[in-house]
Amino acid sequence: MSYGAVMDRLDRLEKFLEQSARQLAKDRADTAKELADLRRQRDEELADLRRQHDEELAKIRNQHAKDKAKADQELAELRSKHNEELAEIRSQHAKDKAKADQELAELRSQYAKERTKYAEDKAKADQEHAELRSQYAKEHAELRRQHVETNRIVRRTDTIWGSVAEGLALGEVMDVLNKLPGIEVYDYAARVQNRKRGNFEIDAVAIGDHCVVLMEARAHLRKEAIGEFVKKFKEYLKHYHEHQNKRIYGLVAFLNIDSYAKQLAIKNGLLILRSDYLNKEIVNPPPEFTIRDFNPNTDKILRGRQQDR
Repeated sequence: MSYGAVMDRLDRLEKFLEQSARQLAKDRADTAKELADLRRQRDEELADLRRQHDEELAKIRNQHAKDKAKADQELAELRSKHNEELAEIRSQHAKDKAKADQELAELRSQYAKERTKYAEDKAKADQEHAELRSQYAKEHAELRRQHVETNRIVRRTDTIWGSVAEGLALGEVMDVLNKLPGIEVYDYAARVQNRKRGNFEIDAVAIGDHCVVLMEARAHLRKEAIGEFVKKFKEYLKHYHEHQNKRIYGLVAFLNIDSYAKQLAIKNGLLILRSDYLNKEIVNPPPEFTIRDFNPNTDKILRGRQQDR
């Protein structure tokens, strides 16, 4: 490159640098101006905000002062009212306490009097109780003596009436039994005993070809006797093996009977014979009544007879 060309390029470069310097100076001036404007605007806005804040703070403080004054007034009124009520309560409490103390003193005095009276009454009652216990002991001893004597008389009376009832019941028992369906007897025996096989005894036995009717008689039939009869009827075949191929029926006879004994006898499938000096009859059982067979082998015996036929 020639010297003239180099110098020409240097001139153009200097001009460009001068122009760039002027533009830079201008830009700096513009920037400084904008920055100054922004700062002035910021200061104005900040001043406005401070003014608004001061106004709101003044309002709040003013309202707070009013509210505090109102609250102080209400608190003063409440304290005054509370003090009045507290004074009234304390006065009433003092009156009530004085009244309670007086009533307590009266109660203590009354209790002391009643305690003294109770001690006197207790002493008197203990004395009366001791006298009653002594009298009771004497009367109890006399009642025990009378009870023993009464039991002796009752046992003797039951024995006498039992014998009478047996005689009344057995007199025409076969005629009554033979009127019942399914029963046919031709012989009977009273006071049947088997001392060889356990001292077994029954009041009467009516005997037929296919059935045996066992009978117990009492002057007055009570429910306690029904259980004893049922147990005895169940044990009959243990003592009389010769009747093991026959039906075993049970019958109870009486002069008098209570309702419970009658119900229990019917429940256990027993025939009931009412007997007096003039009449003897079977008490009509309810429709659902089924006479009980005390031979547990009856069904097997009947099947054997049918096969033999």
